[in-house]
Amino acid sequence: MEALQNVAKHASAHAVVIELHGDERNVTASVTDDGRGFDVQASGAGGLAHMAERIREVGGALSIRSDHGNGTRVRAEVPLPAWVGTP
Repeated sequence: MEALQNVAKHASAHAVVIELHGDERNVTASVTDDGRGFDVQASGAGGLAHMAERIREVGGALSIRSDHGNGTRVRAEVPLPAWVGTP
């Protein structure tokens, strides 16, 4: 949700693609926009750092790819608890 808020506030995007995939071990969600992009290294400890911290707290990983003028992709992969899918 926070990634979508960032698109609305900062990206000046015309299109956004939201993907959600899962298997027996992980759930992966990504938000990709065609907005103005930004320098990931210069973004500091703002909302993206907090988002990454929350994902790490549950054993997951967050990746961010952005190119100035070519949009941004935020991808979160989170492991499912062992009990998911157990009868």
